[in-house]
Amino acid sequence: MGIILSAGVGFMVYSMRWAKVFQEGSLAFFNGITMCLGVYFSGSYPNIIAAPWNTVWAGIWASLMAIFGVCLGVFNIWLTFPKEVKD
Repeated sequence: MGIILSAGVGFMVYSMRWAKVFQEGSLAFFNGITMCLGVYFSGSYPNIIAAPWNTVWAGIWASLMAIFGVCLGVFNIWLTFPKEVKD
C-alpha cells in the first residue's frame, strides 16, 4: 500500500505543473490519503474481507465514513444555520 500511495502522490505532485485540477484539489487529495492511512494502520474498519484485500476494504470504509461525515455536517448546518427573526 505504501508503494502505491507513494507513486500516486509522486505523480500528483509532478503533474501539478500542468494540471489545474491537481493544483486546486491538492488539499482534498492529501486529506483523503491521510484518512485512508489512518483507517488502515489503526485497524478502524470491520474485518469482513480476507487478508490480501484489507487495504482496498480500508479505502472503501474510509470513503463510506467520509460520506457519512458529510451527511452529518449538512444536518448540523440545517440545525444551526442562523435564521432571520421577524417581529
